[in-house]
Amino acid sequence: MAFKYFIGDDVYTISGAEVEYNLQSGLAPKNKVMTRLNFGVGHEVKPNLFLELGYKPGIGTASPNVLQGPVFNSRNSFSLKAKF
Repeated sequence: MAFKYFIGDDVYTISGAEVEYNLQSGLAPKNKVMTRLNFGVGHEVKPNLFLELGYKPGIGTASPNVLQGPVFNSRNSFSLKAKF
């Protein structure tokens, strides 16, 4: 779930939570699903072309509702997305 707030006609901020699934085979199944916070900014380049820069701080934990136990994720990550 994400919230968009338009600052101008073509610039917006993004914030919300997301579920992330880690595909590394060495992890136990309960450590693969994490709920993370996501913050970012976006720009509408053309009517159907968006560029987004995101940041996920390393404060997420695994979702106890999805799999068995909480796991602390200390990795910060950045993303650059193009949507069209």
